[in-house]
Amino acid sequence: FWERQKMFGYFLCVVLVVLVREQLGLTIMMFGLYVIVFEKRFKSGLETALIGLFAFLLITQVIMPSLSTSTAVEAPATRLIKQVFESPMAHLSAVVHPVKFGNVFLLFLPLLFVPLLEPIVLISTLANLGGAMVSGTLTHSSYMLYYLSPSLPFIFYAFIKGWPKALGMIRKTGVVRAGYSVEGIAMAAILIGLLAANIFFGPSPLSLQFWTHSLRPAPFKTQSFHHSVYRVTEHHRRAKQFSELIPDSAIVSAPQFLHPPLAAKRGAMVFPTLEALDGRVKAEYVLFDKTNNGLNAVSPAFVTQQEFDIIEENTNSWELLRAENDYYLYKRRSVSTGFR
Repeated sequence: FWERQKMFGYFLCVVLVVLVREQLGLTIMMFGLYVIVFEKRFKSGLETALIGLFAFLLITQVIMPSLSTSTAVEAPATRLIKQVFESPMAHLSAVVHPVKFGNVFLLFLPLLFVPLLEPIVLISTLANLGGAMVSGTLTHSSYMLYYLSPSLPFIFYAFIKGWPKALGMIRKTGVVRAGYSVEGIAMAAILIGLLAANIFFGPSPLSLQFWTHSLRPAPFKTQSFHHSVYRVTEHHRRAKQFSELIPDSAIVSAPQFLHPPLAAKRGAMVFPTLEALDGRVKAEYVLFDKTNNGLNAVSPAFVTQQEFDIIEENTNSWELLRAENDYYLYKRRSVSTGFR
């Protein structure tokens, strides 16, 4: 829409994008600044930037706090911005990490680094990719996860802008024999790059990781793309049955992998957390799975027996409602949770 200057469709997409995730407002704002400075379209760029900034502030400062069960809530993007200003050197040092540079390398590899020929366009990725680079958490910069997905459209946009330059560079080298199409050979190389990247690094049935456990180019502690992990078992179905025993008006503490069937509940905490940061809200129910859904013990999401004991040994505060197939559902004996 932007390239064809169909502004109704363009601004409709801008509004839809900022509703996807809170920090996308900053990404849209950066694209607006790019439009102002480099495409010299002041009005459209300013409108884009203001929509992005307004959406970010509205979502992080008004909507998210109003929906939270805790007064201490803070959006991750807002927290990171504050931390960068409070300790800039510590976060700048976090950028210089081989894993992060490796992830950036793999972001551009499928398109054979052609987007780097138009670095100005990549200014739009600074809020997203830049935030991931200064973050103290390596997963935020992982090419395998969703955190960097807002940067992908702009990487492809930079590819489109840089494609004529790439063709010009190839013609100057003279490596393509007379009678052969430079465009055809270059595009074939790009398609091969995209296909190869998916085979070696992707999660789909095209990927080697989908079919074999032995190839793990990114051996995450909590993640595997082998086809066996997608198989729904009777144990998985039992989680839904347990969640249905909990009233929708309740606040529940449960491990992260049990949160999807609890989506309709009034609130959820990550076990072993049992109350909000400000102490005003407490979990009424606790649901956990002693198999840890197959997680390895080194996973940060793995729940230990010592953490299970917090509930199991405190019979004065917690009543066991049901235990079956390694699932345990407890209810707090005290009915005062502080939630209104």
